[in-house]
Amino acid sequence: MIKARIQAQGKERANLQDYHKTVQNFSWDQIEHELGLSSEFNAYEYLITRNIQAGLAHQMGLVFTTGDASRSYSFEEIHRESCSWAGLFNSMGLKKGERVLILAPPCFEAYSAVLGAISIGLVVCPLDPSLQTAELFFKYQNASPSAVVTSPEFVQMLCALDLRGIKGIVYTKGPLKGICPMEFFLHNSAETAQVQMVDKSTPLYLIYTSGSTGPAKGIVHTHGGILSYYVTGRYVLDLKPNDCIWTDGPLFWITGLVYGLFTPLLLAVPSIISTRALEAHRCYWIIENQKVTVWYTTPMRLRKLKEQGLDLLRRYDLSSLRHICTVGDFLDPELFYWTKQAFGVYPHDTWWMTETGSIMVANFPSVDLKPGSMGKAVPGIQVDVLDERFNPLPPMSLGELAIKTPWPSMMLEVFKAPERMSEYLKTPKYFLTGDLVVMDEEGYLYHQGRLDDVVKISDGMVGPYEVEQSLMDHPMVLDVAVISKTSKEQGKYLKAFVVLREGYQDSLTLSEELKAFAKARLGLDLPLNEVEFLTNLPKSHTGKVLKMPLKAKELGIPLWS
Repeated sequence: MIKARIQAQGKERANLQDYHKTVQNFSWDQIEHELGLSSEFNAYEYLITRNIQAGLAHQMGLVFTTGDASRSYSFEEIHRESCSWAGLFNSMGLKKGERVLILAPPCFEAYSAVLGAISIGLVVCPLDPSLQTAELFFKYQNASPSAVVTSPEFVQMLCALDLRGIKGIVYTKGPLKGICPMEFFLHNSAETAQVQMVDKSTPLYLIYTSGSTGPAKGIVHTHGGILSYYVTGRYVLDLKPNDCIWTDGPLFWITGLVYGLFTPLLLAVPSIISTRALEAHRCYWIIENQKVTVWYTTPMRLRKLKEQGLDLLRRYDLSSLRHICTVGDFLDPELFYWTKQAFGVYPHDTWWMTETGSIMVANFPSVDLKPGSMGKAVPGIQVDVLDERFNPLPPMSLGELAIKTPWPSMMLEVFKAPERMSEYLKTPKYFLTGDLVVMDEEGYLYHQGRLDDVVKISDGMVGPYEVEQSLMDHPMVLDVAVISKTSKEQGKYLKAFVVLREGYQDSLTLSEELKAFAKARLGLDLPLNEVEFLTNLPKSHTGKVLKMPLKAKELGIPLWS
């Protein structure tokens, strides 16, 4: 762990002025009071209706940009389009609690379809349009949707599915394709529908995990999650009335849904939605032309920009940017300092899961930064580091990150799989994340990998992150992923998949050298028994290494069996 400390630079201007005082006095009941949340409500009211009632009808809410040109939509326009979607869904006979699949490119129609659906109590399920057929089939079967919102270019994907059980396909644009008896085009409908009141535990959306550590799980979240969006939007993203936020994640990724759509609308802050692949010049164009003040991105995005050098970046005026947050992958200290050099502000790393529904651990503008740390628990969230018997550990101990239950955005269920929900709730009062961490004396957390990859050495336990970071220090290593394996002869041991820097050649000698390099740093009994060289590692769209394909490869089984 890096012991460097960087003094907070935005304390005087931050929404969260005093972290410790806020944590001490925090109450979710008080947050409900601030929002004016009643026993029956609908998240749509707080995202759209109340902003219009507050005189913000003509304020910009969503901006869709190609990275060359943009189109903005006011709260009034968003409301009008969302009501059209709600009316169409109503005319199709969709009932509260039924699921609507969103399989469309990033466009205003898809985002307003989400809002229209939730306004009448439907459950939205956004999916990645680039899914392979087997994965799409699995998620479609699991979600059992009553309707699909899509675009004509994805018709071939839908033809592989059994569409007999749905009430209709709705196209974001014409023409109709005739693949289903019931097909609709939004602007052929003039109906509207009233907002349906629900309670905090009513499902809002169903979203699937990436499958990086196991088969994809359908995670259900509720309308009550807006309380967590409000707190994290104000305290972590530090959103203020004059801000403009760009969360550069798609709708089917929970970060894009929660912090690209729900949270900005809740706080009446314009949100930028990118509709094209984000090459470096488009990233810089968006920040400059949209006057982005808060950017929620990924370490992978920053690494790609770093590879392009500073010459291109210096051609743009990025002075509007005051706050950068990251999620989805390890923010290493080198990238941390490069980001400050490039953009003039330090990146603030955050940690959460699809299952937690909102940011749980973060670095805040008003709290000192420690490079390499995930940060501290968000106010209203209590975390502990537990041993294998679920007992809290003292500072500087390696253990499992656990969150005290409940909190507003905590997942309601694993859809159609109650037995998988029990994996998170093995002990009373705690939600078990499966992530290994170390917490220092001040409450800063440091990610150390996943629990199922931990192995024992003489001085305790070692996680894959420690081994990965050790190997990353070798001058020939560009990228690395470590998994655990088990055999009768060797017991539980580690295997490293290594990508070499350009100009270096793999060999048996280099394999032994890397093993010795890691053991010299972490202990001679480190069971790093295998090293395999690859040209690249499998990664998600956020840059997170997908270890499940690597493990499946070792077991000799296909990923989607």
